[in-house]
Amino acid sequence: LITAQTAVSRTPYIYMLFTHGVTTYDFSTNSVAYGNRILSIEHHEEPYNDYAYITLKDSQSNIPDLRGFWTEIGYGDTTTGPVNEYLQSQTSRLYVKRRRHVTAKGELYWVLECEGLWTLLEQHFTRLGSAPYFQKSYPTISNETVYNILSAVFTEAGLSLVSPCPVDDLIINTFVPYFDINTRPYERARGIIKRLIQLTKCYLRTPSATGTMFGLVYPQAADAIILTY
Repeated sequence: LITAQTAVSRTPYIYMLFTHGVTTYDFSTNSVAYGNRILSIEHHEEPYNDYAYITLKDSQSNIPDLRGFWTEIGYGDTTTGPVNEYLQSQTSRLYVKRRRHVTAKGELYWVLECEGLWTLLEQHFTRLGSAPYFQKSYPTISNETVYNILSAVFTEAGLSLVSPCPVDDLIINTFVPYFDINTRPYERARGIIKRLIQLTKCYLRTPSATGTMFGLVYPQAADAIILTY
């Protein structure tokens, strides 16, 4: 059994750069400076939440402070070719919020607590209206559809929604709702976005190789199934 299992085994490859401004640290599996530092990654991607716990080995005590850095992890395979393969469109962006220094069996480790863009939206108070209450009621003009309001909320939070609207469920880019923001001060962006998307048949997707731009999907039974490896 062991012979059969190892005969078809592969060596995983992880692409993981931490970036802040113009500063980048490469913690990929084959990194020259920080290779073979990844002990474990506990990565969760949920419909309206994403977060991760990354444990890095630091026996040399030379891992920099990565708080505030972001990463888009790519999972793949170590190949015999010139370039290791990983998912071309990486996972959604994660920001290092906290770090913990731990020891185990004589080794030093950093545990990085990372949060995704949904968490940032949960922490952001939307200010689309006038101060001090920032209340806003739609529609103020005739073409403020669900999609238009979603775009405004994302933009105010410093993020963006894919444009133009890539899907049509005959609601999201057509329906002009009566919609109030901050009637009970103050609302967070994630709650507003969830209220809006639930008016439609569409789903929001966290960014994938697009930085801070969210995507939209409208799945239908007739859609083709496309798998890329």
